[in-house]
This record gives sequence, C-alpha cells and structure tokens, in this order.
Amino acid sequence: MEYLALVRLEDDHFVIMFPDCPGCVTQAESESEIIRIAQDALEGWLESHLKHGEAPPHASATIRGRPGWRVRRVPVSFQLSVKLLIRWARQDADLTQADLAKKVGVKQPQIAKLERPGVNLSLKTLERVLDALGIRVELGYRREHVRP
Repeated sequence: MEYLALVRLEDDHFVIMFPDCPGCVTQAESESEIIRIAQDALEGWLESHLKHGEAPPHASATIRGRPGWRVRRVPVSFQLSVKLLIRWARQDADLTQADLAKKVGVKQPQIAKLERPGVNLSLKTLERVLDALGIRVELGYRREHVRP
C-alpha cells in the first residue's frame, strides 16, 4: 500500500504533504531523506487515527499535481497496511468489532488488538478474520532496486 505525496522545494528544505491525509505535512533537509521522513509522518498520522478508533481515508490512485509540486509515492509498512485493510473491510461490511469477533469465534478485545498499531497478529488469525470478512487476498511481490 502506498499514498501519494506532493513535494516542493522551499528555500533550503523540501515540504511534503499528503492530499488524502488532511494536516499530514512534514519536511526533509535533502532529497535523499524525502521518502523515509514522509513515510514516518504518514504512518504516524494513520496510526493516530486507528488508535482513536477512526478509519483513515483510503489512498487515492491519482492526485492532481500542482504547479511547482512533484508527486511521490510513499509506502506504508506491511503490518500497518494489513491493519488498515481490516479496519476498512470491517467498516465496509458495517460490522462492529463485537460482530466481527463473533463471526471469527474470538472475543471483541482480540479484534480491537488486530486494528491497533504495534500489536502483532498471527497469519492464522489474519486468515480467519479475512475469511469472516469475505476477503480473498492475492499476494505478489515487486523487487525493489537495492543499492550496494
């Protein structure tokens, strides 16, 4: 999963903003730091929403560039992406945490943990939750260019 950011050089630093995430703005000193710093700000913003029981907005597939701004793709960690997908799927299915827990055969606090940042979930539990939500996940991979 990734979100699109707008980046612009202002004076001696790069300003980074996320149109899908109101108020999520940060800055980087150099171009080489943009993605790392942007990812940290984005994930903090998304995690804050989950911690407060809110579903953050989905990432747009495209955004309009603005004059002087460049569009950059900023990844979201796999674990946080899974938590967001569970939260969005539960919301789309119009289920409470208690409703989903009943379908999975666990107690509501376990579902709350699955949606909370920083809590690990097992693949077996994830599989049961996705099955209860009627979600089929297709896995693939994309090799990133690794510099020596």
